[in-house]
Amino acid sequence: MHYSSLRQSGEPLVLDSCIEIFKDDKDAISGKEQVTYYGVRFYLNSENIPAIMQAQARSNNLQISASILADFRYYLLFGQPGGLCSGLSFCSYYQQGEIREALMRSFISLDGDSIHQIHQDCLQDAQFSLSFASAHYWLINQLMRRLRIDASRWINSAAWGISLPTVVATVLARLDTFLDNPWMFLFPPLMAWLLQGGIKRILLLVFPGVYRWCWRQIFSENPWVRKVFLNLVSRLGW
Repeated sequence: MHYSSLRQSGEPLVLDSCIEIFKDDKDAISGKEQVTYYGVRFYLNSENIPAIMQAQARSNNLQISASILADFRYYLLFGQPGGLCSGLSFCSYYQQGEIREALMRSFISLDGDSIHQIHQDCLQDAQFSLSFASAHYWLINQLMRRLRIDASRWINSAAWGISLPTVVATVLARLDTFLDNPWMFLFPPLMAWLLQGGIKRILLLVFPGVYRWCWRQIFSENPWVRKVFLNLVSRLGW
């Protein structure tokens, strides 16, 4: 992964290979297939820490894949030992080659209290300690903020995503007519704008019901259904 090109482009930072929602696919007692999550791990090194610092300075965001986001939501809702969520655990490791050492751990409880632990070796270098802690907390914040739903942004994107292809398809179907009457090309932008406005009104009416239905499926007793719908809402940006 070449982090330098990402820093120069100003695009969202991609660190999927450095983030792990740590899990076990089998129940420790019964041995049955049952996914249990134990926390979030960040693997930091001499390359991605400066990339994170630069992303912070430029107010860039972390680009999180749908699969990681789905696992994170599953961990929050269902995947903890005993099936009950007491809080979220985040642990940052410093990686040198094949060696990984846990240097920082944060636990955030459901009532908002937080506990932070730092390895004494991390405190020997003040500059390193500051940059490592800053990267640790920034990654936590980036994950947590993705739990918030921006319905209006999704509805706007969906409305234009339906409107523009529809208008383009209509123009292509009647292309000869448009070519014979060039002045008709003035209408497609207006048509697209009016159509997206109508679609947006429809989505605003149906979105709450669809959203609630999807989240009811997430709380299904069937683990497979839970995971499918968690992946769905993650890919839709909900």
